[in-house]
Amino acid sequence: MLSLAKRGFKWPKKEQWLRFFRVLDRKEKKLFFFFLGLLFVSFFFLIFNFYFKNTAVLPARGGTYKEGLVGQPRFINPLYATSDVDRDIVELVYSGLMKYNNKGEIVFDLAEKYELKEDKTVYEVTLKENIFWHDGNLLTADDVVFTVETIQNPGYKSPFRANWLGVAVEKINDFKIRFSLRDPYAGFLENLTLKIIPKHIWSEISPENAPLSSYNFKPIGSGFYQVSEVNQRNDNIESLILERKKDAFISKIEFVFFEKKDEISRVDGFGSLKEEKRGWNSYNIDMPRYFSLFFNLEKIDFDKDIRKALNYAVDKESLLGVPISSPFFFENGNDYNPEKARKILKEKGFSLNEEGYKERAVEKNVFTENLKIGSRGDQVRELQSCLSNFEGIYSEEITGYFGPKTEQAVILFQEMYYQDILEPSNLTKGNGLVRA
Repeated sequence: MLSLAKRGFKWPKKEQWLRFFRVLDRKEKKLFFFFLGLLFVSFFFLIFNFYFKNTAVLPARGGTYKEGLVGQPRFINPLYATSDVDRDIVELVYSGLMKYNNKGEIVFDLAEKYELKEDKTVYEVTLKENIFWHDGNLLTADDVVFTVETIQNPGYKSPFRANWLGVAVEKINDFKIRFSLRDPYAGFLENLTLKIIPKHIWSEISPENAPLSSYNFKPIGSGFYQVSEVNQRNDNIESLILERKKDAFISKIEFVFFEKKDEISRVDGFGSLKEEKRGWNSYNIDMPRYFSLFFNLEKIDFDKDIRKALNYAVDKESLLGVPISSPFFFENGNDYNPEKARKILKEKGFSLNEEGYKERAVEKNVFTENLKIGSRGDQVRELQSCLSNFEGIYSEEITGYFGPKTEQAVILFQEMYYQDILEPSNLTKGNGLVRA
């Protein structure tokens, strides 16, 4: 193939380019500029299309984020963290065997895998082997077993103890733990989101001193951040700074604490405000959370109609501050109708007592003998039957013999319900007392 030069083609000179538009008429000039503009638009479109298809927007690393919170931290400790302030900080400082991702799904955290065995009553969890506490100690199965047994110990008075009643935990090896349940429970993975505390720190602190320990404000955890600074004025904590310990985008997170919502200022963000504030961007984040009320049908004799009456007697929207509905046999919406509740309870034989509670007479168990170690008979059998109605207290066979296990169950019952024992007015009058 001959080159363009050999075929007689010559590139126009500068003077010839300048005379280009002189040889075009008006229509030809319009067409020329139209196609020239189309060429430029197509060119830039292809460039930007290529750029956006082959790049992604990522958050920058480093910097400090300042969060405003209403309230004060009391327990940066998974054993006691019940307030929003405590829970927010615990989530950053500690890790659990499992955790929630940004879609509300339960995924692995400290755990590498788990196995279900023995008709789904046994969970065997294998830990990752390269997890360390903020002070450099290795996190092992001993820490997991210690955390669960500490919560189960009534001496620590953890508000989460009820979640772990009836669960046996044991160490298989340094990185494997077995959880044994009495019955299959599909929601047990949610229990495993419990944050783990270090045994080498908390085993040295007695249950009585645990709520007073300085580690409640300067904790040693295994999460993405560690508490590095606590700023106090008198007895109030004004701010708290977390520093990055693992691969996280933000280097530091500073929490600033206020008494009232109206006082929040000079921060990068804040939450839990229903109204918008001038000069702030508002973002709505859906949380995987629900509130529910369950009746223990195995332990009480409430029938379907009485459960309906209880549902009608509770103004759930006023309690929660949000619209509520039930997926079960009730009507849609709040279902708050005290008149319906009173009518149903009246039909079921309930009457109003002096304190204003609905009450129905039932047969009560009365123990007339002084029961102790070695006692035998129907009253011991009745005592064991009563204790077995309280989950986590007595699960042995009802034999009619008062042995060490029965004595231990009585002591545990007294520890859990000592306030009701001291104040008899708080005790349920049989199984038929309904507060509506």
